[in-house]
Amino acid sequence: MIFTSLDLELNKEGNQTTDIIQIGAVIGNIYTGEILKKLRLYVKPSKPLDPFIITLTGIKQSDVDEKGTTLLEAYNELKKCHIDLKSHHSIIQWGGGDEKELKEQLLKQGMPFYDWCFGRTYFNVKSLCQSISKAKKQKFQGGLKKYCQRHKVIFEGPAHDALQDSLNTFKLYVDLLKKLEKI
Repeated sequence: MIFTSLDLELNKEGNQTTDIIQIGAVIGNIYTGEILKKLRLYVKPSKPLDPFIITLTGIKQSDVDEKGTTLLEAYNELKKCHIDLKSHHSIIQWGGGDEKELKEQLLKQGMPFYDWCFGRTYFNVKSLCQSISKAKKQKFQGGLKKYCQRHKVIFEGPAHDALQDSLNTFKLYVDLLKKLEKI
């Protein structure tokens, strides 16, 4: 079964997140763990990057200025890979909301509703990890890196890079599926 793991990084203004500035996706086989495609797509924001976001993500203004496209162009590249690799319509993500944020921003920019390539449901790896922690009477707080460590999944790259976060989410999901298969 081929699935797409999705992660976003967003700019912020004050206390509010704003434009998507990076889309990360990994498309792979959830049973074998084979990665078929990795995407790191930069999106040009409507305003300069917030200094906090630059520090958090490592994304520089020059990255979005030089490598960035419109959100619709980035989405179309993601969509093409998703469809070409016959990825399942439900995506994998850490927590909830990235697919909703992406869809909302695309619709605001004029994408026709019918052009959305993902389904209405998704697999929330964070909730799955928290449920396992609760079942084991462990603390259930923590981010992606902490849960990778807890499940002995090697965390690759820096946190808050959309590609790396989508990769680590995918790897953790594959690991958890193997463990769930035994119960």
